[in-house]
This record gives sequence, C-alpha cells and structure tokens, in this order.
Amino acid sequence: MEGILIKPKVWANRLSTVWRMHTGANKIERFPINVSEIISDMVNNLFPDEPIIKIKSLKGSTFDGVLARGKTREWYIIYNSNIREHGRINFTIAHELRHYLCHRKRQQKLEYSNRDILDTGSTISVNIEKEANDFASYLLMPIDDYR
Repeated sequence: MEGILIKPKVWANRLSTVWRMHTGANKIERFPINVSEIISDMVNNLFPDEPIIKIKSLKGSTFDGVLARGKTREWYIIYNSNIREHGRINFTIAHELRHYLCHRKRQQKLEYSNRDILDTGSTISVNIEKEANDFASYLLMPIDDYR
C-alpha cells in the first residue's frame, strides 16, 4: 500500500476504522484518540521495516513538529516542547504521521516552519502541509463519530 496515492481523508478513515475495532476488542478507551498509541499499535505493524521508534519533545522556536529519519531505517517524530496543550501535541503528532505515511520516501527530514506554510510562492510545501493538516483533523475527529 503506497501512502502517497492515498488521500488524507481515506488514510485517516482507514486508521480510524481499524482503531475502532482495536479499542473495542481490547476494551481500550477510544477518545480522545491517542495518535502515539495508533503509531505503536498499528502503523508500526504496517511498516515494520521503517518503524517510528520515538515520539519526543524538543526545545525549539521555529517548528511545531518534525519527522526525521534515524541512522538506519527508523523514524522519529519530534514536537516543540513549548506546545503545552495535549490536544495540540496530539494534532502535531498526527500531522507528522501523515508525512511519515506519504512523504518519507521523498526526503530524509521533513520540517516546515510557519513561514514555509505562509510562503505563497511555495506551492508544494503548502499542499503537503494542507494534506497533513487535513489528515490530522480527520484522524482526530472520525467522520462516523462526528457526522
């Protein structure tokens, strides 16, 4: 399953459906959706050769989140430690998860600042960031639950 061909809404809905079954079968609280658990319980099983091995905070002022590749084939999601709200952290992790699912084959490190997103001359980064934001919103607010 090549992630780049799958639209953000479709990816998010697929993960939400599997998460619903997983939480029901294991009697786990479904909401709020914990993206870190989705990564460890499901995503790493889909891509065992390129797992996300760590999600951590790091001091920084120019980024919200970063998807970075390790020395071998492992990946890291890093979010800005200045973000204090749990919901915003969860959204940032979901946003970076979209980059992992769809853009990890293109680059070794994916980092976009707010300046990149606001740069109207940079259509590619704006589209990539919009897709990641769309994915995060669909994942955290599954359509079947919020319809």
